[in-house]
Amino acid sequence: MMPRFFRVHTRIVQFFLLTFALLISTVLFAQIDTGSIVGIVTDSSGAAIKGATVTLTNTGTGVTRVATTNDDGGYQFAALIPGIYSVKASAAGFDATVRTNIEIDVQSRPAIDFSLKVGQSKEVVEVTSVTPVLQTESADVGGVVQKEQINDLPLNGRRYSDLALLEAGIQRNQVNQNNTAPDRFSSNGNLETQNYFSLDGIDNNSGSTNLQESSVQVIQPPPDALQEFRIQTRTYSSEFGTSAGAIVNASIKSGSNQFHGDLWEYLRNAAFDANTYFNVQNGTPRGQFTQNQYGATIGGPIFKNKTFFFADFQIFTKRKATSVQSTVPTPLMKAGNFTELNDQKVTLNDSPVAGQGGCLTGKVLDPTCIDPTSAQLIALFPDPNIPSEVANEGVAGSFTGAPNVPVLNPK
Repeated sequence: MMPRFFRVHTRIVQFFLLTFALLISTVLFAQIDTGSIVGIVTDSSGAAIKGATVTLTNTGTGVTRVATTNDDGGYQFAALIPGIYSVKASAAGFDATVRTNIEIDVQSRPAIDFSLKVGQSKEVVEVTSVTPVLQTESADVGGVVQKEQINDLPLNGRRYSDLALLEAGIQRNQVNQNNTAPDRFSSNGNLETQNYFSLDGIDNNSGSTNLQESSVQVIQPPPDALQEFRIQTRTYSSEFGTSAGAIVNASIKSGSNQFHGDLWEYLRNAAFDANTYFNVQNGTPRGQFTQNQYGATIGGPIFKNKTFFFADFQIFTKRKATSVQSTVPTPLMKAGNFTELNDQKVTLNDSPVAGQGGCLTGKVLDPTCIDPTSAQLIALFPDPNIPSEVANEGVAGSFTGAPNVPVLNPK
């Protein structure tokens, strides 16, 4: 029989093996929200340099990766998180060359080629100002919304997906008011529920067609937590095979060698709002409206150049009271007098239950038959205050059931 210590130890090992396998699978397959760099290393005559060393460095985290060129002088770095990178190419007998300030976006694939000159391998040629890299490695149509745009452009409700409207071919149906759920837009004429949302490479779609959960996304990250997002409207890769509309590919910020974060509070309330015209006419006070959105982000190193963390949270609260018209009993009805009811629409009959009869005379209840608790409850209803309805009070058969009082409807 195996000792208890070894059984527990075996379970711990199995747990770590399973965790490691999951991490490996994530690295291998979760490349939807990442970019890549490809290129060719040649000499000054254009001949390919086989076996050249290409070193990639993430400027923010200091993490490096090394690749070796193949027979054609080609190299590739895949699964790169969005950020700023530098690439260095070197080979024996050639001057090393460094390309800096290379920006990688979600699903970007820039070609960074090198032409090395014969010289001392200790010398390094650094290109510090590079022109924007032309995207020649993919045919998708779309654009990238950077964190500066996400943070600086006004967003009602702080929904980052509203910035998708900046892209050509994206429009929102302003006529159909049946469902005003956020994150709804049409791409090149496709249905509003045919877009695909991805968050850090994970399916972020609610899968609903009626959107009663108020969003097409499962998780709506705050704008402060986003590094960027790419919207692709046409000819995107076959890995996005579940959508006929646009692809919205969002990427959460990553930690770096420097601590960074922010705090925010966005407040909207009715302090400076005017009352509506009809409320003023009926003497109804202004409704309440208070909306708070607050949260924070924090990121930084756990072990510099190796392990990093990033976290965010946001809380949204909304308190709203709107004015609506309602129908309430008149003062006579509260006292048990129902002579204002129309005989053709309402018929009152005395109770057939033994011991409960004799309370109704015509349309008037005997006050001794009204339960004291019920009388207190009915007194909570406000009296009618719409002038046209108040004018008919006391007139036999004048009660129509039409709204006779505006009330505040809290939400």
